[in-house]
Amino acid sequence: MTTCQNKIVNLLQNQIGSIIQKEDGNQNMIHIYNAGNRWVTFEKSACLVESNFEFDHSVSVINYTCIPIKRCVMIDVPDFLLKALLHKYQIVEDGEEYKVISTSLSLRFFQLWKEKVID
Repeated sequence: MTTCQNKIVNLLQNQIGSIIQKEDGNQNMIHIYNAGNRWVTFEKSACLVESNFEFDHSVSVINYTCIPIKRCVMIDVPDFLLKALLHKYQIVEDGEEYKVISTSLSLRFFQLWKEKVID
């Protein structure tokens, strides 16, 4: 298993509960997590990124029995887009493993977006 795969597995095994909790209350923030040689976003953060920026990316739907929503969306965020987000929006937290960016973007279509991505 590569370092990147190990980081994603570790992130999903150890932090998925807190990630989902943050996303449940998310109104306009993009929470971004370091996954080795790439960055990833989940749920509402993923919706904000994918719905408002055109870029080539991979979308993963993760099935879980240990979280209330059961299915979680994860999107890769390429470095160029991370840099653009950090430049364009207000940085709330700027750590090496985790970043939070405040936006003025809307999440009103999140449920429709998620259904489309999952199906």
